[in-house]
Amino acid sequence: MRRQPAHLYTLLVEALVVALAAALSLTVSTQQARAATVTVQAESYAAQSGVALEATADAGGGQNAAFLADGDWMRFDNVDLGTAGRLTVSARIAAAVGTGTIELRTAGATGPLLAVIQTAPTGGWQNWATRTTDVTSHPTGTQTVFAVLRSTTPGDFVNINWFSFVGEGSGPAAGWVPIDQAKWDAQVAQFRAMTPAPVPGNVVRVPEFN
Repeated sequence: MRRQPAHLYTLLVEALVVALAAALSLTVSTQQARAATVTVQAESYAAQSGVALEATADAGGGQNAAFLADGDWMRFDNVDLGTAGRLTVSARIAAAVGTGTIELRTAGATGPLLAVIQTAPTGGWQNWATRTTDVTSHPTGTQTVFAVLRSTTPGDFVNINWFSFVGEGSGPAAGWVPIDQAKWDAQVAQFRAMTPAPVPGNVVRVPEFN
């Protein structure tokens, strides 16, 4: 088999590296374009019923909503639920006993249901865990969100530190996805500055893959 000139292999590898860099840059940019996260601290409520606050042992410190029982509620104003598309809703909870649900509703405590998050004991009132559910359809833009506690367990059954809303929206805008041109140029320059190792004797080796 006739041996191909080394410079042809160099050009081929360079093309592959550039294509790989492009693919990686496009992937990162696409994820950034689709991700939109809103975190709402439980103690930031605008109104509440039956809720007390206490210092939290959870990461980040601050306060958590505590001593929550069936029928208690919190109202949060100006929560941006983003654009249409799947919405991942999470609650950071801690519980020693009891089970129940956190109903997230819009407009009012008995308004349209946005999401339901299940609660269960996490090992203690300051042992924190994140509970998550996905919503396929939801109101868009800025909303008033109510967190309503429901349980058949008598007495307190959960503490809440925060809620988060992660939306995918309708995807990135049409056209080319932007990349960091400076990083692109730097990566290509680093590759072109490489010196292939010499091929000793008559051994047929491709230096770029040594």
